[in-house]
Amino acid sequence: AQNAVTMANFVSNGFTFCTSSLMGSLSDEYGRKTIFMMGIGASTLAPCALVLIQLYPSMNPTWYYTANAISGVISWTSIALSALSDV
Repeated sequence: AQNAVTMANFVSNGFTFCTSSLMGSLSDEYGRKTIFMMGIGASTLAPCALVLIQLYPSMNPTWYYTANAISGVISWTSIALSALSDV
Protein backbone atom coordinates (compact mmCIF):
# COMPACT_ATOMS: atom_id res chain seq x y z
CA ALA A 1 0.00 0.00 0.00
CA GLN A 2 2.86 2.38 0.74
CA ASN A 3 4.29 1.89 -2.75
CA ALA A 4 0.89 2.60 -4.29
CA VAL A 5 0.50 5.83 -2.32
CA THR A 6 4.01 6.89 -3.30
CA MET A 7 3.24 6.25 -6.96
CA ALA A 8 -0.10 8.10 -6.74
CA ASN A 9 1.62 11.11 -5.19
CA PHE A 10 4.35 10.98 -7.84
CA VAL A 11 1.73 10.95 -10.61
CA SER A 12 -0.25 13.73 -8.90
CA ASN A 13 2.84 15.92 -8.60
CA GLY A 14 3.76 15.14 -12.20
CA PHE A 15 0.29 16.22 -13.33
CA THR A 16 0.64 19.41 -11.32
CA PHE A 17 4.03 20.14 -12.86
CA CYS A 18 2.78 19.53 -16.40
CA THR A 19 -0.58 21.28 -16.19
CA SER A 20 0.03 24.25 -13.87
CA SER A 21 0.98 26.63 -16.69
CA LEU A 22 -2.01 25.44 -18.73
CA MET A 23 -4.33 25.98 -15.77
CA GLY A 24 -2.84 29.46 -15.30
CA SER A 25 -3.63 30.33 -18.91
CA LEU A 26 -7.13 28.90 -18.62
CA SER A 27 -7.77 30.80 -15.42
CA ASP A 28 -6.67 34.02 -17.12
CA GLU A 29 -9.10 33.34 -19.95
CA TYR A 30 -12.12 31.94 -18.08
CA GLY A 31 -11.64 33.44 -14.64
CA ARG A 32 -9.92 32.10 -11.57
CA LYS A 33 -13.06 31.23 -9.66
CA THR A 34 -14.22 28.53 -12.09
CA ILE A 35 -10.83 26.82 -12.30
CA PHE A 36 -10.31 27.21 -8.55
CA MET A 37 -13.65 25.52 -7.79
CA MET A 38 -12.85 22.70 -10.21
CA GLY A 39 -9.55 22.20 -8.38
CA ILE A 40 -11.28 22.11 -5.00
CA GLY A 41 -13.76 19.59 -6.39
CA ALA A 42 -10.96 17.41 -7.76
CA SER A 43 -9.13 17.52 -4.44
CA THR A 44 -12.19 16.16 -2.62
CA LEU A 45 -12.30 13.01 -4.78
CA ALA A 46 -9.68 11.13 -2.75
CA PRO A 47 -11.35 11.70 0.66
CA CYS A 48 -14.70 10.71 -0.84
CA ALA A 49 -13.12 7.53 -2.18
CA LEU A 50 -11.79 6.75 1.31
CA VAL A 51 -15.27 7.15 2.77
CA LEU A 52 -16.71 4.85 0.12
CA ILE A 53 -14.01 2.26 0.83
CA GLN A 54 -14.97 2.38 4.52
CA LEU A 55 -18.67 2.00 3.68
CA TYR A 56 -18.14 -0.74 1.09
CA PRO A 57 -15.20 -2.94 2.18
CA SER A 58 -15.33 -4.91 -1.07
CA MET A 59 -14.47 -1.74 -3.02
CA ASN A 60 -11.09 -1.81 -4.71
CA PRO A 61 -8.58 0.67 -3.16
CA THR A 62 -7.34 1.53 -6.64
CA TRP A 63 -10.18 4.08 -6.74
CA TYR A 64 -8.48 6.02 -3.96
CA TYR A 65 -5.10 6.00 -5.68
CA THR A 66 -6.65 7.07 -8.97
CA ALA A 67 -8.62 9.89 -7.33
CA ASN A 68 -5.48 11.02 -5.52
CA ALA A 69 -3.56 11.13 -8.81
CA ILE A 70 -6.37 12.99 -10.61
CA SER A 71 -6.32 15.70 -7.96
CA GLY A 72 -3.02 16.88 -9.40
CA VAL A 73 -4.50 17.76 -12.79
CA ILE A 74 -6.06 20.97 -11.48
CA SER A 75 -3.97 22.15 -8.58
CA TRP A 76 -6.04 24.61 -6.60
CA THR A 77 -2.95 25.82 -4.74
CA SER A 78 -1.32 27.13 -7.91
CA ILE A 79 -4.54 28.95 -8.84
CA ALA A 80 -4.76 30.42 -5.33
CA LEU A 81 -1.16 31.61 -5.51
CA SER A 82 -1.72 33.19 -8.91
CA ALA A 83 -4.80 34.97 -7.54
CA LEU A 84 -2.72 36.28 -4.66
CA SER A 85 -0.09 37.58 -7.05
CA ASP A 86 -2.76 39.63 -8.81
CA VAL A 87 -3.49 41.57 -5.63
